[in-house]
This record gives sequence, C-alpha cells and structure tokens, in this order.
Amino acid sequence: APQPDGGATRLLVSILSARGLRDADGMPGTGLSDPYCVCEIHGKPGRLKTNYVMNNLNPVWDHCGELGGWTPGDSLSFEVWDKDWFKHDDFLGRTKLTFNDKGAFPSFDGELQLKEAGK
Repeated sequence: APQPDGGATRLLVSILSARGLRDADGMPGTGLSDPYCVCEIHGKPGRLKTNYVMNNLNPVWDHCGELGGWTPGDSLSFEVWDKDWFKHDDFLGRTKLTFNDKGAFPSFDGELQLKEAGK
C-alpha cells in the first residue's frame, strides 16, 4: 500500500517467493540456481533486491521494502536472476505489474507469471 511522503509517494512492496524456476547452473556438480529478485518502478530511480537463495528452484524470499516516487499509472517491474560468483549472473525471467486505474492506490495480492524464462 502506498504511503504519502511529503509530496512523493512511497510504495510498500512484498516479494514472497517463486516456483518452478529453471536451473541456470545446469552443469553436473554445480548445484541448482541461486535466485534473487529485483523490483523497481519502471523508469524511476531506486530498486529493491532480495537476498539470493542457494540451490533452490522454488525460493522463498519473504522480502519487504519501499520504493519512492510512485505516481498513479506507474508499473512495477520484477526480474529474477541466478547469482553466480565466477561469471555474470544469469537472467531467469521478468514480469511487469501495471495498475491501470490512475485514480487508485495500487494493491495486488497474487501470482505473476515470468516471461522470457527460457534459456
């Protein structure tokens, strides 16, 4: 739920979990993906980032945080990545949550389907 903050609006965001992620660490002996999620208001500065969960294709993050600068009509973007230590992190998928009602404060409780979740 958004909270006014001196003219700007802070959006409270909870990132709970994901399920059925692909294994980007597919080499034998390397374990499973170590996923984390990044959330931002599309086109605005600032972002939330969960901790990564080791060797898990169904991570539970239970992460809550605030994003500033939300205005009616803004979209939230979510990207899920696989943490890697010896190379660049692997992209696991993204999704966007758009609030079409420009006069209402956003509220959403549900699941979002990741897009571009293949290799």
